[in-house]
Amino acid sequence: MQTIYKTENNINTFDDLREITANLAITSRSNTESLYVLTGEYQKLNTIVGSMSKQLNGISDTICVLNDRMTNLELNEEITEEHAKNLNKTAKRRIVEILKGNELDMAKYFRYFILRLYSDMKKYHNMGSSFKTTKKRYYQSLIDNIEAWIPDEGIQNLKDKIDKKAEAKRIAREDGYID
Repeated sequence: MQTIYKTENNINTFDDLREITANLAITSRSNTESLYVLTGEYQKLNTIVGSMSKQLNGISDTICVLNDRMTNLELNEEITEEHAKNLNKTAKRRIVEILKGNELDMAKYFRYFILRLYSDMKKYHNMGSSFKTTKKRYYQSLIDNIEAWIPDEGIQNLKDKIDKKAEAKRIAREDGYID
């Protein structure tokens, strides 16, 4: 064997270089094959993760749809008994405010004003056939509208209308037309 160069600990020959080169080639080929296998496995994992991501997005969309449907169902339920009582109290309190707590006005007009308030809430503000049959989605807006309610024709005009009707009934009763 021929000596190419001399170092302190070993002597390298062409045969040693050939062996080292062969080993490097084998190692390089093995690394290339391993890298090729790893790349393939990475692509498989990437495909699986992409598929799972699409499935999770689909599940998330389904959950959102179901959540919206549940919310809609809840809002279409009728209000609770407690809510109905609260609406009734609010309506009575509003009529007392309008009539300024005057006992004579309360005796004369309360019934008519409360009926008008109920009628207006049914016509214009999504009240059910009664407070109890109102949908939950309309509860708060109904409270707000009751608290702000004033008869369309105005308070005094409605009082005058009620008085005229009462006077007509009194006269009809006196004349024998009504029992």
